[in-house]
Formats: sequence, C-alpha cells, structure tokens
Amino acid sequence: NDNFEKTHLDEEWQTLRVPFTSRMGQVGNGKLILNGQQSLSSLFDVSLVASRWQSFKFQAETELKFDPKYYQQMAGLVNFYNDRHYSWIFVTYDEDKKSRVIEIAQNDNNDYRSFLRDKSISIPNNVDFVYFRSTANVQTYRYSYSFDGKVWHDIPIDLDAAILSDDYVMQHYGGFFTGAMIGLAAVDYSGFNRSAEFNYFKYLEK
Repeated sequence: NDNFEKTHLDEEWQTLRVPFTSRMGQVGNGKLILNGQQSLSSLFDVSLVASRWQSFKFQAETELKFDPKYYQQMAGLVNFYNDRHYSWIFVTYDEDKKSRVIEIAQNDNNDYRSFLRDKSISIPNNVDFVYFRSTANVQTYRYSYSFDGKVWHDIPIDLDAAILSDDYVMQHYGGFFTGAMIGLAAVDYSGFNRSAEFNYFKYLEK
C-alpha cells in the first residue's frame, strides 16, 4: 500500500528506461503526479511507474484525478510487459460526448485495440476522482471502476494474461524485457503534458 507520502518513490516502483525525474512528475504529500508524455508504445519519453506481478492472483487499485481536454490525453492503471504488449484502463476525453470517459485498450504485438469505443463509460461532471482496479486470476485478468471507492462496477472483458508473459512475447519480439508489471501511467499526444494525480496504490495478493 503506497499513499505517496514520501518525496521519493519506494523501491518497489520502477520506471521505464530512465529514472523518475521532475520531467516525468513528482511524488509526496499524499499524491503521485505524472505528466503526460508519449504513448506507452513509444521507445522514448514515457510517464509510467510500475511494480512487478508477484502472484498469479492479485488485485491492484488506485484513485485518479484527471481532467483531459483532448482525446490525446489519457491516464490510468496499466498492466505492462513492453511497448508492444500491455493493456490499460484509463480516463480520456470523448469529443462526441463532450465529456470525460473510461476506456480499456490492449496492445498485442502492436495490434492496438480499444474495447469500449462507442460504449465508453461517461464520467459524471460532479465526479472529481475515479477509482480503477485490476484483478488477475491466473490465465485472465479484468478491470473495474468506481466513482466513490465503495461501489465497484466490473467490466466484463477477460484479457489474456499470457500476452504479458516471457514465453508469449518471445514468439514475436525478444522476451525478458521487464516481466509482467502493474502500474500507473499518463499520456499526452497533444504535447501539453497534461498531468494526472494518483492518490494511492494498493496491491493485494489472493
């Protein structure tokens, strides 16, 4: 359980390719702030902090405050192996609905798929914080969300955990990069570095 009270990241956290610096964000006073940078598929500047999967069965949870202005701005909870193999649940902006929405997407060997699309989940205007949860159950894992941290809504999309494994990745693209990880990320294709605020992270093995 990390409430982000310290002014440095705990040792359980890892970043991608480069150390955690003010360019990526800041931590302390009960929050982790990530500045949106490039796509999770990028080989360059990515705002991602993550911790290793340590069990085939676990539940991870976070609280997020994010106010995107464009569809290119995203922030959320990510399961990550490398730039070609990951999935995440995130908040973004839907220009048709004129509101913040929740979406789930997966990259399977550079085949990027958005699962909710027109059925993306609208976030009420009076909701400041969104809660995300990922639950792994050996061969599959799912995402869920809450608007109050108490009532949770399961999204019935079973994602294949094997896509985040060394054996699967090695079939396509040299494995042993990071192993499966669970973490927090912010993306801003628009170049404005829109920041996201995460207020805690919980990881519980079952």
